[in-house]
Amino acid sequence: MGTAEALRVGIVLLSFAGVCLAGRFTWAFYASAARRRRNTEVPPSRCLNVLEAPQAAVWGVPNALLGLVWYGLILLWTLWPAPLAAWHWTWRAALITGAWTAVGFGVYLTHALLVVLRLPCRLCLLSHAINGALALLLTLAAGAPR
Repeated sequence: MGTAEALRVGIVLLSFAGVCLAGRFTWAFYASAARRRRNTEVPPSRCLNVLEAPQAAVWGVPNALLGLVWYGLILLWTLWPAPLAAWHWTWRAALITGAWTAVGFGVYLTHALLVVLRLPCRLCLLSHAINGALALLLTLAAGAPR
């Protein structure tokens, strides 16, 4: 397996892990919101504390839902048949820019998580680490020989 293929496999695996984590958090966010609307008791947990924080959404959209779409786009782009995709440089540049933007947003969210909320959510930190690794792999893949 060449460098380009190894990077592609890494991107697929990390994106799939991201889809799983973001899916779990998206489900928890909406399940928690539904319980609050029904006025049922929500058992306290760190995840709910994180999901109910103001930093858990951008313009009313849960970060987890944004992550689900983001990881899905990366996965789709990576798995698209090479002859059809031709890995157009505009899409590649957009994904790399988006990946490094996600890393920057992750730095902000990690600060909010650890300093403001004082909640060391391991799954949140894992999501931010996945974003960092994806940004690095996408950047490396752009220069990898085919």
